[in-house]
Amino acid sequence: MDKTEYISLLSAASVNNASKCIQVDDRRPKTRERPSKHYRPLFQKEKELRTALYEILPEEIANTVTLKSSKLAHLYGLARTHKATLSIRPISSATGTYNYKLANWFEEKLKPVSINEYTINDA
Repeated sequence: MDKTEYISLLSAASVNNASKCIQVDDRRPKTRERPSKHYRPLFQKEKELRTALYEILPEEIANTVTLKSSKLAHLYGLARTHKATLSIRPISSATGTYNYKLANWFEEKLKPVSINEYTINDA
């Protein structure tokens, strides 16, 4: 499926609500030009997270859980093939966002605490 077909499917689906979703270029802006208004909050969050982590964690751990260059989370749709009408399930991908590595690090550290006799591993 090429990009134009994908966009036409999204326009026919419910996720193409302009009041909730806007299309943003997924490439990180060049550092020499002024970044897009959508990236300014991202840069601020990166800075806040990096500052807080370096204050709390040892430097070697803080270096591993922070990204030097992150990207915006993006929304895409998967077609619901079992529906009679065109319907797309919205999927939000946060891979590569400013807090992605930190979330994985927390998941690794907290997993042993959350496992007990009531935990189901395989349904």
